[in-house]
Amino acid sequence: MVEDAQGNIWAGSLSGLLVRRERGAKAYVKIAGLSSINNLFFDQSGQLWIATNVGIYIVRQPESNPAPIKVAGMEFSLENINAYQGCQDQAGVLWFVTDKGLLRFDGTHWRKSKPKPATQIFQHSAIACAHNGTLWLGDETGTVWSANEQDGALKINDVTPSLLLDQSVTALFEDSRGWLWVSTDAGIGVWNHKQWRFFNQESGLVWNDTDLNSFYEDSDGSMWVATSGGASHILRPESLFAPLQLDVLVESIARDGETVAHGQPVRLPWSSSPLNFKLAALSYQNRETLNFRYRMQGLEADWSKTSVPEVRYAALPPGRYRFQVAADNPAMQAYSPTAEVEVVILSPWWSTRTFYVVCGLLSLMLLYLMHRYRVRRLVARQRLKELQARERAYELEASREEERKRLTREIHDELGQHLSALRMGVSVVGLEFGAKNPSLQGKIERMVTLVDGTIKVVRNVVASLRPSALDMGIVSALEWLAQEFRDNTGIPCSLDVREENIVLDDTRATTIFRIAQESLTNISRHAQASQVEISLNRKEQYYLLEVRDNGRGFDTSVQKRNRSA
Repeated sequence: MVEDAQGNIWAGSLSGLLVRRERGAKAYVKIAGLSSINNLFFDQSGQLWIATNVGIYIVRQPESNPAPIKVAGMEFSLENINAYQGCQDQAGVLWFVTDKGLLRFDGTHWRKSKPKPATQIFQHSAIACAHNGTLWLGDETGTVWSANEQDGALKINDVTPSLLLDQSVTALFEDSRGWLWVSTDAGIGVWNHKQWRFFNQESGLVWNDTDLNSFYEDSDGSMWVATSGGASHILRPESLFAPLQLDVLVESIARDGETVAHGQPVRLPWSSSPLNFKLAALSYQNRETLNFRYRMQGLEADWSKTSVPEVRYAALPPGRYRFQVAADNPAMQAYSPTAEVEVVILSPWWSTRTFYVVCGLLSLMLLYLMHRYRVRRLVARQRLKELQARERAYELEASREEERKRLTREIHDELGQHLSALRMGVSVVGLEFGAKNPSLQGKIERMVTLVDGTIKVVRNVVASLRPSALDMGIVSALEWLAQEFRDNTGIPCSLDVREENIVLDDTRATTIFRIAQESLTNISRHAQASQVEISLNRKEQYYLLEVRDNGRGFDTSVQKRNRSA
């Protein structure tokens, strides 16, 4: 739909119908029936150009003779080309985007434009001529170029914003402000050569899918946008680029279905359950292009991006973190400041310092108990060895005593009897023959003396092996031992026994006797004593044997050092 210089409205349809409504009239008048009409525009001379899917038409005299005439090219055929759109630049050159490429008509000659760089391959579907001579081109992939003629070639520059990619560009338009308007099947875009803005149904547009030749600038500067669902009227286009305040906040924090108190910092015990952050951005335009950037500082260094207003972290390890989030809306080119929440995950009880201290103390206690147990085992083993040694010594001593008893009996019974018989025999010989032979009598007397000495030696041996006094009790044995010591050494030796009747078994009596005997032997050899005392008294359920002397002693510590050396 276009308006001529007289205010008449011309319109074409995809069915090929060309109509006109006179200024002030209420009805359209059919002008012609053509093939599918894609685009209409008037050139600077007032001629109407019509782009169809089978070629290009011109109405040279719209007032007097409105019949369309098909344009024929002299340089190459324009038959059956599909002309999508066309426009006239400031220099008066006509440009058409077709299925055969970009065509240029300077009023005399038609030619195909050569893009620069030549490696670019274009399948243009939309075109607009700017006031400064620039061409705006668009295609079905959402790409937008600016183009300028230089040295017979068309130098192109890609100005496509990221949000326009993969959207089909259906129309381009430059308004009186020099802004570029782009219509697509998903909304419209506006570029003021500094910023892009994108609008769709969520922004207030009546419909997302816009039509061919969808833009019209009114005399007051407002813009009309034609869509498949109706027309939208933008009354104040300047407000589209007003600064947009975008704020983001952490709306809630939850774990295990329970909302966490939203304080600073958020302190939580460790758990394997995920921690959910629900986000909110205070923006009501183009929310489909709203994105969130986030990271958990202390856990990750890089930012992550999502369009879903919810972030989940599973099983955060113990530590101190800062959850940072920012929102951006590329369609509105709005960016929020970074919001952050400090999160402290407390260590589980098995990772706390107290637990480590307790474990350390328990370990030390365990080591101490193990040491005590080992020491006790060693002591018990040593005691067992000592007990076994004592028992073995006792057994050996008992065996010796038994051997002494046996030897004593044999010596006393056998050897004593033989010696007694020998003395009696010698004595008989002396009585029978001594009187007649004096020399023989002297020899017999010497033999009797020798036999008596031998008998005495035998008695001493028997007494040293086991005194017969032991058979009469321990007290009698100690009295005999003290008397023997006085007789053999000449050292006074007294015996103190306060209990008159001491009854001990043979083993204990023999042990006490041997201890006293060994003590007196050591005194006689080393002590150089002049007085010895022996005492045997009861102490509770035991008997205590003490042997004292006034002789010289020795330093037990020196003896121990000498033994260890």
